[in-house]
Amino acid sequence: MSQMIGNFGPSQVGQGAGPGGATIITTDEWNKLTSVCLSGVEYLSPAEQEVLSGFGAAGSITITTYGLLSLLWFITTRRFPEIAKTIRHKLSRNFPQAKIKQNTIWCVILAVPLLTIPQLWGVLRLRGIQKGLANATSNVYVDNQWTFGQVVAVMIFIPVFTELGYLRIKKDTVEDA
Repeated sequence: MSQMIGNFGPSQVGQGAGPGGATIITTDEWNKLTSVCLSGVEYLSPAEQEVLSGFGAAGSITITTYGLLSLLWFITTRRFPEIAKTIRHKLSRNFPQAKIKQNTIWCVILAVPLLTIPQLWGVLRLRGIQKGLANATSNVYVDNQWTFGQVVAVMIFIPVFTELGYLRIKKDTVEDA
């Protein structure tokens, strides 16, 4: 959401573009500032920004729609079981269960990579830009250093993964016996 606001919201660069018509920085001043301070940094092109914004919006809409429909279906099955039974019956009559399952599998196989790969590319591209900005400003690129919070988060989940591994080994041992 913040990326969409940043991309589609009003810019404060330009004559009278600030809040209430104030001039914060003119376009010429901004261009001079970026050329002097941030030379050698490869920014996202307008086409790259559009691709990143478009796939980000599509992914967000897809996940939000799926989540809301799942929530509505859960509420309907718990609060109105007869309505849910009627809906399920009508859907199963018009759409065979095997066909729905097959189409769902194909949608997941196609949609997940289609929405994920451009977003992953965008994250990697933005990290490269961050690194270039840090180098241009003679700053240390701290994103490659672990902080206390990240170490604590990993340490909290180590017992969970250890337990899952133990249960998996135990299950395989029981099945073999």
